[in-house]
Amino acid sequence: MLNKIDLLPELPDFPVEDERIVGVFRVSCATGAGIDELKLALFRLCPAAPEPKEDAAPGLPDFLEYRPQPPTRRAYRIYRTDRGFRIIGDAPEGEELEAALKAAGARKGQDIEIGDEVLEWQ
Repeated sequence: MLNKIDLLPELPDFPVEDERIVGVFRVSCATGAGIDELKLALFRLCPAAPEPKEDAAPGLPDFLEYRPQPPTRRAYRIYRTDRGFRIIGDAPEGEELEAALKAAGARKGQDIEIGDEVLEWQ
């Protein structure tokens, strides 16, 4: 493909004898000259897709679709107060509660409010 033919006064000759060269196309991307001929030649030169065999087992798909899911929302929130922390919603129990409070920054001696109860963090 020879591009920028709009810059030349005459079309150049391209006498290359090579069996790998199927054709020479003179185009101008700026003016669009020769683009239609190039498109037509590409469609003619591309082989047709093979017909799928009916008895063949399905192979891998052409593409995979990945749809990330938003993280699951917790059923509770931990808020910092002037004396410690307050848990709003369905608070977890046991080790899960301890891990959540540690991740929130709870320290020994701080008050932890869960519903109507006030507990001291140990």
